[in-house]
Amino acid sequence: MELEFVRKMKSVKLLTGGNLEDLNNLKFEIIIDGILGTGISGEIREPHASAIEFINGKICHVVAVDVPSGLNPDTGEANKRCVNALMTVTFHRMKVGMPKAKDVCGEIFVEKIGIPPEAEDGVL
Repeated sequence: MELEFVRKMKSVKLLTGGNLEDLNNLKFEIIIDGILGTGISGEIREPHASAIEFINGKICHVVAVDVPSGLNPDTGEANKRCVNALMTVTFHRMKVGMPKAKDVCGEIFVEKIGIPPEAEDGVL
């Protein structure tokens, strides 16, 4: 539903997927990183590795969704290929390793998503 709303905005050019080479000559004001999530392990493989390098090579604002792609949110260790975000919007609560990784997370915002305390405490 939100994607359809964004598609109707004439001032916004939405780019998803495709060939990174086709995007090289474009200028970006903002890139939203949602490539990888919290369950990463090991080295970042293709096509994700190239996408992360592409993002880090652009001069623009980068916003990470939940965690920057390539960051282990439990330890705060950044993979060799990790998105360098200006800002990270994470959900429910701060991931344990994020305070140690402010260099790749940037400014961190925690947004509530309606998880009740009973569910978190294992009561249910």
